[in-house]
Amino acid sequence: MSQQQGNQQQLNQIPQLNQAQQGLFGNQSQNPVAQQQQLSQPYQYQQQALFGQQQQQIQPNVAPQQNQGFFAPVQQFFGGLFGGQQQQPQPQQQPQPQQVPQNQGYYGNHIFGQEVYQDNQTYNDDEQLQQPANDNQAQQQNGQLFDLETQTKFSLSALYKLGKLRKDQVQHLPAMISLKADDQVQTAKELPKVGVDLICLIDKSGSMQGEKINTVKQSLDALLGFLSDKDRLCLIQFDSGAQRLTPLKTCSEANKQYFRSIIGRINADGGTNIGSSTNLAFKQIKERKYQNNVTSIFLLSDGQDGSAENTVTQQLKEVEQAFTIHSFGFGADHDAPMMTKICNLRNGAFYFVSNISLLDEFFVNALGALVTVVADQITISVLAQPNEPFQDIKIGKTYGTMWKSITPNRSYDISLQQLAEGQRKDYLFDLLLPQFNQILGDNQRQTIVVKAKISMRNIQTQKIIQKDAELQLTFFNENEQLPINEQDIDVSVQYYRVKSADIIQEGNQLCQQNQHAKAQELLKGLLQQIRANPKCAERSQGIIQDLDQAIKASEPRNYEMFGAKQMCQMTSNNYNQMGQNAIFQGGLQMQQQQIGQYDNRGQERFRQQIQSSKK
Repeated sequence: MSQQQGNQQQLNQIPQLNQAQQGLFGNQSQNPVAQQQQLSQPYQYQQQALFGQQQQQIQPNVAPQQNQGFFAPVQQFFGGLFGGQQQQPQPQQQPQPQQVPQNQGYYGNHIFGQEVYQDNQTYNDDEQLQQPANDNQAQQQNGQLFDLETQTKFSLSALYKLGKLRKDQVQHLPAMISLKADDQVQTAKELPKVGVDLICLIDKSGSMQGEKINTVKQSLDALLGFLSDKDRLCLIQFDSGAQRLTPLKTCSEANKQYFRSIIGRINADGGTNIGSSTNLAFKQIKERKYQNNVTSIFLLSDGQDGSAENTVTQQLKEVEQAFTIHSFGFGADHDAPMMTKICNLRNGAFYFVSNISLLDEFFVNALGALVTVVADQITISVLAQPNEPFQDIKIGKTYGTMWKSITPNRSYDISLQQLAEGQRKDYLFDLLLPQFNQILGDNQRQTIVVKAKISMRNIQTQKIIQKDAELQLTFFNENEQLPINEQDIDVSVQYYRVKSADIIQEGNQLCQQNQHAKAQELLKGLLQQIRANPKCAERSQGIIQDLDQAIKASEPRNYEMFGAKQMCQMTSNNYNQMGQNAIFQGGLQMQQQQIGQYDNRGQERFRQQIQSSKK
């Protein structure tokens, strides 16, 4: 077998790009011979065959002939995508540090030089939240109340609303569930809007010595500047074990000095046991007497802990409260896949910190979303059960790990911890349209194929809001002419977002096998497809930037230095629509200079503030 044939065989084994996979809208015939013929057809023919309609064609760049075997399946998969026809108890007095002999050991105590903080076995020593004296004060503190009824949109949509069911072909139609919150942040005095209980888990292992631990301490100090007396903070440090450094205390000016004194005493030494720190964090969340509007955990680590993911997963089974986990991975040695998996357990973002001086900016980016949260306890139920004669239409594929299957291909649940102002969450899926042999009458053409219901709680009023959405499609007989059938650009943009996450992940896997050139071809193939659709490309600049960055990251030297972690971050954040993806230039991580593709205006204002303080 020649080298070219061997390369082709390897490429054909790439997940989701092999020729045995069903194409969108039935691009691939179920007949293997016809399937192979179709893969060899030009791009224009595939567009005409999709969903039974004709549209004006956009001719993409053609791959070099020697790569045709690779780009044929890529072209088939992407190229034909869019051408288709309480009473409050009194607060407890906080325990004070006590002097102890210098050589006293600590079992359940935390030593800072010669001082030890007596750590209660039960973490119900949290400081009472400051309560507004009246409704006017509450309004002043919280800013304008956010109305979930009128200021959120919940919808179902598909790439096309019209189509044909074919006698000899199974088709796939991209569709999505969308949840969008208005962005009403107008002035700086409106921030923050809600109070946050923030727990920071600080890696103080030996590898954090020097610049890393010093920058972490400086960044925590900067973070305090963005926290108000509505917020509460708890500090936990960990190495081979974990110690709670502070109880959950309000961030008043007096308490900020207390926090700074504790932060200044953190020293790096020991190993890395992330699970020990999350155990204390979850204990604090469960045992606190008071609960703020929003709760989140910041996990900071530069090391590796092979058991962390399983440990945290098991620990979370005992925690019912709503909160997010955001992870911050430092330097070249941290385990980026593990850090992303941990944050994904609770709808958080992963921040890759190659340039340690940017840590404070990533801190306030995560905080900016937390202080603008408008809803929590969000659940979405999805049901695909259309009436006859369309009862065989079902959900073929879901994108991302957020879908929980109740009845395969029919019903699903999606859970979301929090939604902030200006955020949108889009959940993509493919509708499987089966072969269809009946003749449709005029009164049979329209049908509701998918229904969805959302329940969410208003963070400020605690009121539960419910909304419903339906996806209605109109079908025509195979021999009938379709009316004008415009593509839903919003669906195509979000579809490319999830496909970019898939492709970047596959490129990362190829690079792990030292197939860097093939990874770059794969990434360039998707990039070509997006740029071939000008309307879509105009609204996909963040994805285009990520793909450009991924192509550079997959170069062997870059991949070894930073690329693997960068690509891991992009995959996670693009699926979850949150966080800031790292930007590298000349091997150096650059500062964000404009609003991120998943940021709201509150996050952007925080970014501007922290960057101005550095000038």
